[in-house]
Amino acid sequence: MMKLLVLFVFLLTGVAASGAEEGARLHVKKVVYGVEIGQESIAVEDRWLKQKGGWQYEINGKALRLEVDAAGGVTGSLAGEPIPVHRMYWFAWYSFHPDTRLVM
Repeated sequence: MMKLLVLFVFLLTGVAASGAEEGARLHVKKVVYGVEIGQESIAVEDRWLKQKGGWQYEINGKALRLEVDAAGGVTGSLAGEPIPVHRMYWFAWYSFHPDTRLVM
């Protein structure tokens, strides 16, 4: 409930309530690609990922990969198995994943 209240205050006033310093790591309308692996969440900044063409990271001994296809879409896999990748604005991702790792 508190996260929704913070989001509502921000949308009305442009000022985030509690946790604003941490959430300000990116502009609120920057696009990120987010993944959830167990209790962990990771967000990768859109432009950075598209410049690199992909990104790989080891999590819990498994290879996490995000790849940009020819059409500009992003796909994800964990240990070779497809996983969901969520494209959204940073403020929305951060509202539900305040402890996320941010890659940029």
